[in-house]
Amino acid sequence: MHCIYGKKRGLLFAFYFLYCPVIAQEPILISYERSFVKADLTGKAGVLRDAAMDERSGEFMGRLCNFALNYALWSGKIMNNDADMINLIGIAARGAADAGDTDSSETLWKLFSVYSDVLTRVEILNALGVLGEENTEIVDGLNQFLENQNALFHSGITLDYPVLQAAVSAAGSLGNASLYPALFTALSLAYPEEILQTATASLNDIRGDFKGFLLNIIQTNPSTEKLIAFRLGAESGKLTNLDKGELAQAALEAGLNDDGTDGSLTDLRNQSARILTDLKWVRASDLAIKHFYRVQTDYTNASAAKAQFIDAVNLLGAMGTTDATKTLILQLGLFNSQAEQKIPPDEDIVIAFVYALGEIGDKLAFDDLLRIRDYLDYSERVKTTANASLSKLKW
Repeated sequence: MHCIYGKKRGLLFAFYFLYCPVIAQEPILISYERSFVKADLTGKAGVLRDAAMDERSGEFMGRLCNFALNYALWSGKIMNNDADMINLIGIAARGAADAGDTDSSETLWKLFSVYSDVLTRVEILNALGVLGEENTEIVDGLNQFLENQNALFHSGITLDYPVLQAAVSAAGSLGNASLYPALFTALSLAYPEEILQTATASLNDIRGDFKGFLLNIIQTNPSTEKLIAFRLGAESGKLTNLDKGELAQAALEAGLNDDGTDGSLTDLRNQSARILTDLKWVRASDLAIKHFYRVQTDYTNASAAKAQFIDAVNLLGAMGTTDATKTLILQLGLFNSQAEQKIPPDEDIVIAFVYALGEIGDKLAFDDLLRIRDYLDYSERVKTTANASLSKLKW
């Protein structure tokens, strides 16, 4: 035991005298460093706490914390499981972050590979999220760590989730666009919900071409990832309506490549249609018509729900184009023919068509809407909607 203590003391004094010339002109810092060197491991934490209370702490606290972190690094091989050392690193890491001491970032990253306990790694990552923004080595190292974690989890290995969450959070704080792919991959894995939420927040925090990143995934990646990317963009508070419209149009186009067997692409079509409807995204008129016919066929074959068919009708109404009007009139004419033959069409669907034509306001719809209001045996509800749509037609 005496031998181990002697090794620790010798290591500490060697560390101090090597480091000392750098700060020879800084008496306040030297005073605290001397106190740090003389104290036992528990007392070292007390020195940092006392220093933080010093009214002059702004002059030296960051460098003192870096001094302590370097001590922890030097001692790592023999002290990396010591509870007092773990406590010391936590105090020093938080102190360095609070002081904005970016010089500590490289030491912290080295410590991350030396100390394996969860608490220390979380404290280090939290500090690196503050201090490592301009450090390419830190960004690259964190990127590699996240990619490795994703690969390990995908292979079935259980991870330290608090460490992973801290790494995901740090990635958002660092804000480097190179971290987009690793964070997005995390969203495609079955991580706990808290980690998925943190990954989503971090993706939104990164400063980069977020729309371009998501658009590329929608256009090129597997269907499940297309759907994740679209949802991420649709729910993002970072993207403008213009951005969301472009993403939704790309998503609808990608979804139309579905042969009917890929549920993710079907969901992609249906969800993007609702966004395009809300945005009245006229640029997607041709795609909206193709989507309508696809859903109509699926509805007829009982492979699409009535609500999805109505959504497709609403999308045509939001397009406001002559082609959309003609598509709606063609189908509404078939419904009117059924009504003449005493074959009542689904009332909810008829109302959706009538309302959509009113939203467009094209006078081409006049004859069919008038027949519904004045001549055919529809319910009062349908006739009232037809009358409202007639009043919206533009002459």
